[in-house]
Amino acid sequence: MTDGALRMRVFAFIALVLFGGLVARLWYLQGLEAQREELQERAQTNVLEEVYEEAPRGRILARNGRVIVDNKVVEVVTIDRGIVDDLDPIERDEMFLRLAIAISRSGRLTKVGDIVDQYGDRSFGPFERVPVAVD
Repeated sequence: MTDGALRMRVFAFIALVLFGGLVARLWYLQGLEAQREELQERAQTNVLEEVYEEAPRGRILARNGRVIVDNKVVEVVTIDRGIVDDLDPIERDEMFLRLAIAISRSGRLTKVGDIVDQYGDRSFGPFERVPVAVD
């Protein structure tokens, strides 16, 4: 056997091994396809919740001690989508009605439709609280 023939056989063997590896990998990936539903379900439950915590703010003072910017307390009524989504539609409507009545009694006239519109606003993420009324 000449050097050229030996090299050709070694090259063919390496090519065959690599091709066999590709076929084995393809078979492995196709085998996982059967478990796709289970993996999709696991992926949907693997969601991270972002928790935002406001940084404490303080007064901003001028050189002479005069207050330039001061703190102001603002009350915000929010809805937790995670809890409200678990309610059935009738309970949800009753809760929106009770909330509108409570906010209106505090001096800010609020309609149930306004609360429903705010709740349906998808600019807030699934784990963010939805503001309904701001003082």
